[in-house]
Amino acid sequence: MQAITIYYPWCYLWLMDIKIYETRTRGVRCNLPTELIVHCAKQKPNQAAKQLADKYLGFDFKPDYGHLIGICILIDTVKMTPKFIQSQSTQESKLGIWQPNRIAWQATKKRLFDVPIPAVGKQATPWKLSDELIKLVKQNHSNSKTIQIHN
Repeated sequence: MQAITIYYPWCYLWLMDIKIYETRTRGVRCNLPTELIVHCAKQKPNQAAKQLADKYLGFDFKPDYGHLIGICILIDTVKMTPKFIQSQSTQESKLGIWQPNRIAWQATKKRLFDVPIPAVGKQATPWKLSDELIKLVKQNHSNSKTIQIHN
């Protein structure tokens, strides 16, 4: 089971389908579809990110920094072309880094955990969960909330 560390607020925006694509510099090295655990980075947001969080999540939203916060099924990665970039909504364009040759990750069956799981993340690429974290995720996954299924 793999996880991806994403900075706040983008980790929540993606899991809550406020942001459809997670934009990255690279794709993945695994067969799709695959389960992917989302980890909220420990780093606090800068002022611009805080303003995005307040706008889309609300002023009273309490993120779980440094925790596994949810799960999804990664179903596709798309290399960005000018045409693909232009087809994005204004909101989607504001919530990612949209440049040619970057990669847009698309997921479905996104769920937030009822009880986030403390974990040390790793930036940039997906990382493997320890056996202990896998056990906690499996226990939590059966009780997690479906946010929205985006097909």
